[in-house]
Amino acid sequence: MDLKMLKTFLTIVRLGGFQKTAEEPQYAQSTISMQIQKLEADLGVTLFVRDGKRIRLTEAGRMLSRQAEPLLKSAESLREALAGVGQGMAGQVRIASVEPAATSRLSPVLADFSKERPAVKLSLEIGNTDFVCGRVASGHADFGLCSPVSSGGLRYEPLFQETFSLLVAMENPLSQEPALSSDSLHGQRLLLKERTCHYRAMMEISLAEKACMTENAIEVGSFEAIKQLVQRNLGIAFIPDILLKHIPDGTVVRQVSDLDLKLTIGLVYREEAYSPQAAEILMENIRQSLLSS
Repeated sequence: MDLKMLKTFLTIVRLGGFQKTAEEPQYAQSTISMQIQKLEADLGVTLFVRDGKRIRLTEAGRMLSRQAEPLLKSAESLREALAGVGQGMAGQVRIASVEPAATSRLSPVLADFSKERPAVKLSLEIGNTDFVCGRVASGHADFGLCSPVSSGGLRYEPLFQETFSLLVAMENPLSQEPALSSDSLHGQRLLLKERTCHYRAMMEISLAEKACMTENAIEVGSFEAIKQLVQRNLGIAFIPDILLKHIPDGTVVRQVSDLDLKLTIGLVYREEAYSPQAAEILMENIRQSLLSS
């Protein structure tokens, strides 16, 4: 059913005839009858009958006149909504991210984006790098933020490096030493993230290079929980600096001179895959905000 023919039909009904409709600037008299004939053929019904010089609606015509206006309004609303999607002003963007990037770095970018584009629905899933890549590869996320990957079909774009410092309780002797090195860590209990966490993998490799043993480590699934456990002097932990702006009472932040713990974090997205305009805009906002932050 052609929407233009519906508009012509409603104009005839509103003005009361073919002749008056032909007097409207946007209508050519030669096409009015042709459009109505085509509409009747498409619908398989007669819409008008002639009564002398007048025309009147058939029962089918009356039914169409009642329903055509809402239909045209719905079509116009749909057209506007689709235009909004094309302009990045509507639609949905699905993101997957590792912590602490999700809460400490993405949150302000997402908040600003939502203020500018309130009709765009955002969803954010949080997990480790393998989870993020899986969501992006399967199409369940438009893009992700994680540590470097080499999965086929995915592109990786580094943005910044997450740096780490050592958090210790004030009652721990390490808090009073004038300078710390990797040797200072011997005999200390380390609090580490779960084994599937790329932060932990990077940390264990760096510690192994310095012959720092981690056999007596305690595995904890949350950096915030780790901070609380350090506060209770259950162990020491390397925490992303972004999470150390506010440290628990009774703890101090120390640097280990011969350890340079860094983990690259960047955007991951599918190669040659369609991406909604809103997602492209949000990715560019993230680049501008987080690149080398």
